[in-house]
Amino acid sequence: MPDEPAQLRLLDDLPPAAAPPLPRLAVTGLVGYARCPRQCYWDVVERRPRPLRPSARIGSLVHGWIEREAAGQGSLLAAEAEPDAWIAELKAAFLASPWARRRPRAVERPFVLSAGGTTVRGRVDAVYDVDDIDGPGWADGLEIVDFKTGRRPAPDDGGAGFQLGLYALAAVDCWGRAPEGVSTTEWYVREGAGVTRHWDAAAVDGVRERLAEVLDGVAAGRFGPVPGSYCGRCAHVAACPEGQAATVVDP
Repeated sequence: MPDEPAQLRLLDDLPPAAAPPLPRLAVTGLVGYARCPRQCYWDVVERRPRPLRPSARIGSLVHGWIEREAAGQGSLLAAEAEPDAWIAELKAAFLASPWARRRPRAVERPFVLSAGGTTVRGRVDAVYDVDDIDGPGWADGLEIVDFKTGRRPAPDDGGAGFQLGLYALAAVDCWGRAPEGVSTTEWYVREGAGVTRHWDAAAVDGVRERLAEVLDGVAAGRFGPVPGSYCGRCAHVAACPEGQAATVVDP
């Protein structure tokens, strides 16, 4: 039998095809996975349509208004009475908060984290300079603030706190900040109260490890449901038997 052509031998020597790369993910998708992988699958992989809820529309409008106020642009706009009572209440609550009297270093600051063979995109509501706190790293510290117009997450919400953790990781890995010089605050506008966390190297490494676990789950296709008390607010609950069961109230 004649020898195999050299071209075929070269093809046999090629390495096996690489696994398809992970999709480029956003922070919201990762937080959704940490809460319920099935929700993440329907939102990020299948991209099922989500009904626009009134609370989401109001949150988007108020966030845009807060961005302009925080950037000092509110005074450039003609003041008009707010016809929506819910939005008016949220605006008044923000103006009564300490954030209305501070000017941020940046608003809607984007970042791109590189992790697990993919990239993670995010956008921070506001970043403030901190120079009045004693301790290592605080001479050039940053406080990252995420303004929440909705309710606090449920106690069983596995995504709670993960979003702000990713923001702290971005401050370290993308912006070159020392972990001890980073703090994060979730500010619940309607309540006029927030939750602040000061970070250190060990805590940031913990977020990095959790991010790796989440990305491993996405790469392995682990998208099973994790039902909880938050299922009633999920846009896909009508298609999820486990989610529907979690919303049933015992008599």
